[in-house]
Amino acid sequence: MLGKDDDPAVEAVQKRFYDRWMELSRRWIVTGQEHGVIPETVDAGKTAELFVLLSLGLRTRASLPVRPAAF
Repeated sequence: MLGKDDDPAVEAVQKRFYDRWMELSRRWIVTGQEHGVIPETVDAGKTAELFVLLSLGLRTRASLPVRPAAF
């Protein structure tokens, strides 16, 4: 689906997927902050963005025929 983002239907699905993943990631971080396991100083929005970026990157790389990686 990544190569078909010029299709409006695919673009809409990708946007919903990304937005939902961001919201769940942010909520997970905020919940951790509320329970004292993630410091309040952590920016939930920025950290969620980083988490989603890393997760998508790792998922994309896993779909490629590359040699084993360290992560």
